[in-house]
Amino acid sequence: MNTTRSPRTIILLLIRTFLLTVSVLLLANLSVVQAQINPAPACTKVKLPGPGLRAFLNTLTPGDVGCLRAGVHGARDTYAVWYPSGTPSAPITLKGYPGESMPTILGALFLDGDNLILSGLLFDGPTGRVTTQTTENPNGEQSQLFIEGANNVEVSHCVIRNNGYHAGIFLANAYNARIIGNYIHDNGRFGNPAGANLDHGIYFASGSGLIANNLIEHNYAWGVHLYPSASNVTVQQNTIIKNGRSGVIIDNDCETPGCSPQPTNNLVVNNIIAFNKHHAFQSSIRLTGATGNVIKNNLFWGNEAGDIPTDERLRRGLTYVNQNNNIADPRFVAASNYRLQSGSPAIDAALSPYTQPDDYDFIPRPQGAASDIGAFEQQAAVPSYEADVTPRSNGNGVVDATDSQQIERFSVGLDKPYVSNEEQRADCAPRFDSGGTFVGGDGRVDALDVQQAELYSVNGVRQPAGGPVPTSAPEGIGTKQSSLSRAAAEAAAAARTLTIESTSGSIGDTVVVNISAEALGDEFGYSFSIDYDSTKLMLVSEQKGTIAGESLTTNIDASNPSPDPLGISVRFGGEAIPANGGAKQVLVRLTFKIIGGAGTISPVIFTSTPTNQATSSQQAQPLVTSYVNGNVTINGTTAASVAVAGRVLSARGRGVSNAVVHLINQKGEVQTTRTNSFGYYAFLNVATGESYVFNVYAKRYQFNVQVITLTEDLAELNFYAQP
Repeated sequence: MNTTRSPRTIILLLIRTFLLTVSVLLLANLSVVQAQINPAPACTKVKLPGPGLRAFLNTLTPGDVGCLRAGVHGARDTYAVWYPSGTPSAPITLKGYPGESMPTILGALFLDGDNLILSGLLFDGPTGRVTTQTTENPNGEQSQLFIEGANNVEVSHCVIRNNGYHAGIFLANAYNARIIGNYIHDNGRFGNPAGANLDHGIYFASGSGLIANNLIEHNYAWGVHLYPSASNVTVQQNTIIKNGRSGVIIDNDCETPGCSPQPTNNLVVNNIIAFNKHHAFQSSIRLTGATGNVIKNNLFWGNEAGDIPTDERLRRGLTYVNQNNNIADPRFVAASNYRLQSGSPAIDAALSPYTQPDDYDFIPRPQGAASDIGAFEQQAAVPSYEADVTPRSNGNGVVDATDSQQIERFSVGLDKPYVSNEEQRADCAPRFDSGGTFVGGDGRVDALDVQQAELYSVNGVRQPAGGPVPTSAPEGIGTKQSSLSRAAAEAAAAARTLTIESTSGSIGDTVVVNISAEALGDEFGYSFSIDYDSTKLMLVSEQKGTIAGESLTTNIDASNPSPDPLGISVRFGGEAIPANGGAKQVLVRLTFKIIGGAGTISPVIFTSTPTNQATSSQQAQPLVTSYVNGNVTINGTTAASVAVAGRVLSARGRGVSNAVVHLINQKGEVQTTRTNSFGYYAFLNVATGESYVFNVYAKRYQFNVQVITLTEDLAELNFYAQP
């Protein structure tokens, strides 16, 4: 095989593959995807679960939103360093993929860049061995999230737990840091005396910023540790609970009282600090002479050594505003549920302006005359009705067309997470059980609920959410469930069928997969999900079928242009689907591009995630239905192996030695090599027929990512540093 090409051939290849395959990779949800289709999508780059987190992070540039699909990223005994910086107007964001559960990050993550945002991520410790083993740290572990010398960093709505050393989050020389709305719990070397003074929820060594709306629970030592020189840090509206020492400490590490640098101008305000092993707060004699550290308007309760330290030495350097603090039972909902009951002294008690616009649960603040102390705002009591979900989050007391549309969006997985009791209100069908008792749902949001919302809308009925059955239920707003015999149910299921029609093609082909319906003429809506292998099939488009009056809703949006699985809801304009004599009718047309898997059969199947399988009657009752799966036969043979080689060069064309080159396949698997002293690198035995992301990292240089579809050996895949 010829392994050399003319420069003209190489240029044409790069232009063609870069323009064509980038859009393919975006839609296929590959490990690293350059977004070229939507100028401002919610996710500009996407990573699948698996290795390669470090490489992915270092592809991100200012303005990027990097999304991690649900699953595990990284591994214990490894660490990732995030080098690139955003800008104040174009930060870099790393977050969970919209509509999916939190992705899990294993190992340690070191932040080295400025203007970064991390949101919706689960940091699950311990890190494993990522640093030198010592007597104090025999396992060689580190804080899961290590922010040092990185400014203007935000960590929001994450979970940081089970870390085995020092802290869940460690910050040093981190200015304008924002730690907001996180659940930080069970961090530290429990049972090891070496960690009793060292292992905290948040260890803020130096820098400035905001710690707000966090639930900080059961960490081995202090909940919040401002030590030795953190200054201008505001700790506000947190719930700091059950930590092994005090809830908050402000102190320094020098032996001489009054030495410098001292932590100064820190404010602890509007927090609930309760049930910690020592005090609610403390300092030490070493903080003598420090100025501007203020403790005010907090709620203390049940701290075992006393809510307020009586030993004056534990209050040195602190201005304790006694009249604005309160020692009282916060009246939590339960022992492990720290939301507030009615009558809590925390309600409407927060001191302005030290409040957040919403709480840990995204409930807007304030709900009453003022915001509540602590991380949780008690929601104002408002009447709620079945199917009344718009405007979000509490509805408006009326069920109309906007509510059925919103419930349909919920049914296919859009607009999550639910807020307040939206899920309870959206799950409004079946209305009654077979005995005529009001049940108001079945724990799922699907086609039945969309139909029930339309019935409420047409009839102008308001059913209190979870309330009793009205004395006389108006006709046509949901009748009691019918009871079919087993034989009748089997006969109906045999006649009422949805089928995924199989097809075939070769890599590069576009194929249409029809979903057909055999109907009895009493079906008012369908909901279901379609699962497929996104490493072989790329969803290009979805279209409604051939049935008059049909409408189609899916979970495709700008942030998720090729969802796998695909959630689908089909309606017929308030009418039933025509029976058509029981013959098949095309319900949905799915267009796929075949991108891999030569010589295999790729299943396309019905599933109930994210959208439940349901067929609705006019009265929003479930209709028994059979589901027949299909597949796409991909012609060809198993991919051959080729070699990829090239050179990493400076902007002036000089070889860059010891540069790291990453090759990432469609499954997120990463191969790594380094350049030699002249800048040359090579990968051997790379499978053809797939698209790959190539990324280069070298000190003092920045390189553009290249996306290549391999069909044969490639000898001159070169990277030039940006000027």
